[in-house]
Amino acid sequence: MTMMSALPAFPQGQWGNSFTSDDARKARENQGLKSTSELRKQLERDMRAEYVEVFGPFTRSNRTVYRFHLKTRDGENIYVTVDAKDGTVQSVRSN
Repeated sequence: MTMMSALPAFPQGQWGNSFTSDDARKARENQGLKSTSELRKQLERDMRAEYVEVFGPFTRSNRTVYRFHLKTRDGENIYVTVDAKDGTVQSVRSN
């Protein structure tokens, strides 16, 4: 299993305690990342699964990725690693 190292989602300390959703949107756009809500909707539709939570962004093999936890209609937990810039699925694991 490839280890994922944490990558700060946004520049640390730039907004202090006044971090707003608008600040988050601007930071995401500056990094060229897709929104997790956009990717979430795509995954729920394509995987026919319900969103549970998202982790990341992380750096994996020189890519910025999110890892989504979803639950299938059969109750199976799946973890989907998605490229944060282009939305392509990198891997799907279940447990």
